[in-house]
Amino acid sequence: MTIKYKVLTEEQKIRYRVPECLQKHFTTPEDYRVWICKKASSLRRLDSVRGSFGHPLKSVYKKMLVDLFREWNGQCFYTSIPLELYLTSTLTASQQIRQISIDHAIVDGTLVFRVCSMKFNNIKETKPSVEEFLEYCQSQLSIN
Repeated sequence: MTIKYKVLTEEQKIRYRVPECLQKHFTTPEDYRVWICKKASSLRRLDSVRGSFGHPLKSVYKKMLVDLFREWNGQCFYTSIPLELYLTSTLTASQQIRQISIDHAIVDGTLVFRVCSMKFNNIKETKPSVEEFLEYCQSQLSIN
């Protein structure tokens, strides 16, 4: 089966230039664009189900993701643990700790995306107390 890509304009090739930290996973702007589009759709769908963040357009999510990964340093925003992108749906526990996840929140009235660990993002969703949250972060820092 061959996957057909939309032919990108020169401007789109520049916009979807693969960030260095993700080049081992995406070799072309077309591959990267497809992944960004899927990620944006997923986040937007999740937000619409939750009723959170209003209803920004998918194009807003795509731009935010492209900007996020262009400036990402390869680490979890919260714990500084080095992260990896696993392009598979089945992950071991240790892979979940290092798997890229997108945390999105409202900061000073603005929707903000941050790259963090999948495990961290899942724990955050359980709404732990501040003490539990900080304890988790400290435990991850001491492991690494």
